[in-house]
Amino acid sequence: MRIISLVRTRDEELDIARHCKQHDFADLILVADGGSSDRTIEIAKQFSNVKVRAFRELVSLRQGYTRNPDYAHLNFLFEWAEEEGADWIVLDDCDTNPNFLLRRNARMIIEGAEELSYLGVQARQVFLWENNQWFPEMDSQKYWAWRADLRIRAYGEIPHYSLKALAKGDWGIGADGIFFDFDKNDTIDLDLPYCRIHTVWESREKADKQAEVYIKSGIVPEDTRFPTEFAGEPAPRERWIKYED
Repeated sequence: MRIISLVRTRDEELDIARHCKQHDFADLILVADGGSSDRTIEIAKQFSNVKVRAFRELVSLRQGYTRNPDYAHLNFLFEWAEEEGADWIVLDDCDTNPNFLLRRNARMIIEGAEELSYLGVQARQVFLWENNQWFPEMDSQKYWAWRADLRIRAYGEIPHYSLKALAKGDWGIGADGIFFDFDKNDTIDLDLPYCRIHTVWESREKADKQAEVYIKSGIVPEDTRFPTEFAGEPAPRERWIKYED
């Protein structure tokens, strides 16, 4: 069975090596780079199971900012994965990676899903805060892997997008902007301590920088709140929220 992991990049030199390492269970990692001016591509190519392609589409935002359109960037990856003969597709952002338990058992879980005729695998996403805490109230379940023959495609507006399975017909948009037409009985639903670690808020500096760019560019409203104002009370980081055993 051929498992292919997908990731979008643009100036991700600080995260791309960790991302590739944490997805080493995949037969192939496809990196669609949206115009990096740092060492992202150079670092990604150091991994033997990585292929890189340039994704050149940009849209103009406020104050001179530009962004790769999310839905088009994703569809570029989905079509590439099908071209490469994927049986199963795994999707994570560059700053979101499997913890050591999910990384260690990912192939067994996906192969089991295939054997039992499931369509997808859900894995929880946990959000770090200042590298030693996390937000339990934002512990959200997300689709992480699915059968390539569903022919998933993205559509929507920046920075939100929805996903549809061409093999299952068109359907509506979920409340969080990401929606799959899978019944619970069609998926393996992993629970903690299996998780994907989201690290964009691992320091106040990093959180501030992201918020500044998003607000100035108009991606989010000017009254967007700081994580501690909407994500609930942070709790001490659990022992399973880590990359290495």
